[in-house]
Amino acid sequence: MIHIEDRVEDRIINRMYGRLNKLFFPLARILGEDAKYYVCGNSCNAATPNDYDIYSVDKPFNLDVIEQHIKVKGYDIKVICKTKNALTISIDGVVVQFCSYYKDSLEELVESFDYAHIQVGVKVESEWCMDDDDIFYTYASSCITQVYVSSAYIESHTLGTTWFTGSEYPLSSLIRHAKYNNRGNFVTKSESTSAIIQILTAIIQRGFRSYEDFKDQLAAVDLLLLSEEEHNAASELYSVACSRGLVDYPNVDMEEI
Repeated sequence: MIHIEDRVEDRIINRMYGRLNKLFFPLARILGEDAKYYVCGNSCNAATPNDYDIYSVDKPFNLDVIEQHIKVKGYDIKVICKTKNALTISIDGVVVQFCSYYKDSLEELVESFDYAHIQVGVKVESEWCMDDDDIFYTYASSCITQVYVSSAYIESHTLGTTWFTGSEYPLSSLIRHAKYNNRGNFVTKSESTSAIIQILTAIIQRGFRSYEDFKDQLAAVDLLLLSEEEHNAASELYSVACSRGLVDYPNVDMEEI
């Protein structure tokens, strides 16, 4: 008997081989002979993704090292932006984001994502072999060796909606909510509103340790640069959080977010 999880995983494997075929070789060159990585979230969904989120398998990516490697090797790859948590590059017009966010396994990583419809990921491993002269290693191939989808993911795509599943970075989840709402990921207004309330509850329960912690919450994973309007709103939020006792160590000089 074929389970729905098996059918979903087969579709994702076929989809991702088609999408990643042109990225396998440049990603292997960037990450080296032991290239193993996860591709997760919206990158795996049916709608064509705006970018591909790449996560490390063994330890958090050192974004400085990856950026330097790209520049030294002179690859035809454009570095778009680097923040504390992500390095964004363009490979032949395809946007790829190396994320420093790390978990010990694909299952743990996927389950940590904050919305049900993005709790999906695949593991890619690259193979290298010695050249004909047995002097240099050369790239041979890449293959998808693991797929993981959460039960929330399957339920979400069966129902055609999404919901907040919890997050280590609820403030970033609140900002991402606008993106998913605009894309129509929530079926009804009440589902969208419910998610906002749940996220606000998570933010209040968590609080902030300090101003640096507050900035880290804003910079999580796929958030790049805040607009001026968002910047002003974030500054006001921090001031109010301090005044309401939601910041453990508020006596830090304010600086630009």
